[in-house]
Amino acid sequence: MQDSGDGAGLPIRHRVRLSLPHAPRLAVLGAFAVALLALLAFGEASARAGIQTIAKRETKTALAERSLQSIKLGCRQIGKKGADGVRCRWVAAERRGSKTFSCRGTGELPSRAASLRFKTTSCKPDRGGTELTKSMPDRLGKKDLEATDSFCWGLLGRGFKCSFEAIRFADRTYDCTGTATHYRNRFKIRKRNCAVDSQATQAQGSVGSSLLARGLHSPEVRCRDTGQSWRCDWRAYNQTAGWNYHCDGVATAASLAAAFDLDPCRLRAPERSPLGPPNPQLLFGVNESWGLRLGEVPRAAALGSDTLRTTLNWASVEFSPGNYYWDAFDATYSRMLSAGVRPLFILMGAPCWATQKPGCRQTEGSNPPAPAFDAAWRTFAAEVARRYPQAAGIEVWNEPNYAAFYAGGPDPERYAKLLELAHDGVKSVAPKMPVISGGLAAFTKNGNGKLRYDTFLRRVLEAGGAGNADAIGHHSYSGRRLRHGHIDGLRLQLAELKDVLVDFGEQGLPFWITETGISSASKGISEKEQAKTNVKAYKTLRKTPGVEAVIFHRWRDFGRSGAESGYGLTSRKGKAKRALCALAAARGHKCPK
Repeated sequence: MQDSGDGAGLPIRHRVRLSLPHAPRLAVLGAFAVALLALLAFGEASARAGIQTIAKRETKTALAERSLQSIKLGCRQIGKKGADGVRCRWVAAERRGSKTFSCRGTGELPSRAASLRFKTTSCKPDRGGTELTKSMPDRLGKKDLEATDSFCWGLLGRGFKCSFEAIRFADRTYDCTGTATHYRNRFKIRKRNCAVDSQATQAQGSVGSSLLARGLHSPEVRCRDTGQSWRCDWRAYNQTAGWNYHCDGVATAASLAAAFDLDPCRLRAPERSPLGPPNPQLLFGVNESWGLRLGEVPRAAALGSDTLRTTLNWASVEFSPGNYYWDAFDATYSRMLSAGVRPLFILMGAPCWATQKPGCRQTEGSNPPAPAFDAAWRTFAAEVARRYPQAAGIEVWNEPNYAAFYAGGPDPERYAKLLELAHDGVKSVAPKMPVISGGLAAFTKNGNGKLRYDTFLRRVLEAGGAGNADAIGHHSYSGRRLRHGHIDGLRLQLAELKDVLVDFGEQGLPFWITETGISSASKGISEKEQAKTNVKAYKTLRKTPGVEAVIFHRWRDFGRSGAESGYGLTSRKGKAKRALCALAAARGHKCPK
């Protein structure tokens, strides 16, 4: 039998054996087919993933171009197996002026070659982000950063995120950028990059050196280029006689090559006067019409008084030009010295012949002299100083900022001249005699014959009154009924007066509190409350740096109604009130009942 070559003529068992070598070939072909299909599938998936990446990238770009801050972004295919492209859904924050909005929208990319279809579907206010943005200057300020720009937005219930630009002022000036988070009431700066601003640092050094040359310590200078010139806001510090001051101002220059023009150093006092150790040399006394109470002078001295304040009215002494009648005041002066106290005389009240006032009455006691009689006023002040050389001091007028005591209404400019004349007259015969400016009524508003105490003093100094007093007189009445508020009021007044003094370089002048006290006739103030408050006022003023005298108003209650009927340390009949005994104890004396 002839062999065909394919084994057909062989027995079956032999044909099977011959076919077995072909099986591995089929397996290889099958594996190759599977791999090819997988490769094709992978290529298709990669293509789909590629367009998804492109869509996500282009959506992010579109958000940035519209100044939208991305919060959440997710992309997926649309259509069967991505046949219609990719759609990205986004949530982003938008800033509109000072407000933050939370917006939602989409970005669709049909194919690689197509353009992104970007759309905003909705926006609503993000109140939390808006409020946090408003608070960023304060929050960054606590980190020694001055915010120049900031933007905060909500993170879909996961707190807030902020971006900011700021300036950091230290020994150099730095421009800073960064991010911060706010979550569960915790604010934290996550990233901060700062670089030295060399030009601002140069300006800072120039202004700082000028401030140090003025004797101001630890200057703080913040400089910026406004585009047209350089502006530096500065603050410096000084300390005088127990008072700490801070001084604010501005320095400007057309360029860094030009010299800076610095504001005058207008020192600002603290909100309240500081407290220090008690002044062991404090003058203490009581105000009263002592010429009518000479019999009670020894009792007032027993209170622990060093001085007793009383009016020496010009109209009561020089009835006609050059004719003096001193008897009443001689008796007062002699009685006080014999009791171991010295008088503080208040000069005021020109006689009618020196006022040129129609219808003048000699008993008015509040008329200022006309300018034509300035020389007579100066002579009168000199005669008082010559006649009473052991006086504790001479106070020029009582409450000249109040029409009730300065006829015609407050006139700071005219008063400045009267103060100068009186000062020159006194010093011409008694160079060491203290001259005190008129105790100012503690008015907080202007009008109706009243002028604020600090306003009046400022105008007096502007008119040339600086240098014409050895001390500033003030009447410390706070007008606050609660005793703690009352004391704060006294300290606030002194701080405001000190503020004025340092503006004119007179910060070294001491204060004489020539009247203070609280009335038991005021609503809600009992005699017990009066006693406690007066003692606290005494101790507070004694600890206030620069206060050299504290005089309480008054010795005896006056009248049957109104505040004056309750200011006294004794009753209308002379009986000791609680305030008298409390102050005596504070002075280390027995109550002079």
